[in-house]
Amino acid sequence: MRRIAKQKEPPTLTEYRQGTPHPTWDGYADKRSAQQALCEEQKSICCFCQRRIFPDEQPTDRALVRNMKIAHFVPRKSKAGQKDPALEVTWSNLFGVCMGGEGRATADEQHCDTKQGNAELHSELHPLFLKPGMVKFRRSGEVYSDQDEVNADLNQKLNLNARTPKAGRLAARDALIQLIEAKKPGHWSAATISRRIDEIERQAPLEPYCDFLLFILEERLRAS
Repeated sequence: MRRIAKQKEPPTLTEYRQGTPHPTWDGYADKRSAQQALCEEQKSICCFCQRRIFPDEQPTDRALVRNMKIAHFVPRKSKAGQKDPALEVTWSNLFGVCMGGEGRATADEQHCDTKQGNAELHSELHPLFLKPGMVKFRRSGEVYSDQDEVNADLNQKLNLNARTPKAGRLAARDALIQLIEAKKPGHWSAATISRRIDEIERQAPLEPYCDFLLFILEERLRAS
């Protein structure tokens, strides 16, 4: 996870909210514009696991192809969401997430918003206010937090250490190592590592699992 800077919401969402007496998320029709805007501000990665996301596709000859979901940080059917229904269509409460195994994975393998469901997350995990170092990594690909309650949410409510996201992080790590080794075998100089860190930070869209890759590179940099 990384902190997200919100940009301007889609004009259609503004118009719908202002022109509807009791606006609801189900009533908002132009969700693809919201998906496009979320992908742009998140640089095309899931706000939780950092898997690649991109807007749904609607081919003319077949059914809708779902590539992502729009998550409410405060779920619509949670206690807080029911107390403040306006959050359903509040841009600062909306984030782009991967499908999280919806419709395919077992409950134990579901992750991100699919796993979260109507559970409320710890406020420290809010993508708009996420503090540096709140979410950490281990070499094994595990995600964790030093704060017990936050760590519980990462594992139980978001299931970010499920097989699929963890395997994705490790595959991204292996690809990174192969890329560097292909150019200069065994050459992990401070300059090489620093250059790759800068490249990842500047990318748009961001590389999937980018913060785990930065963890690997920064660890190597300290050891160089």
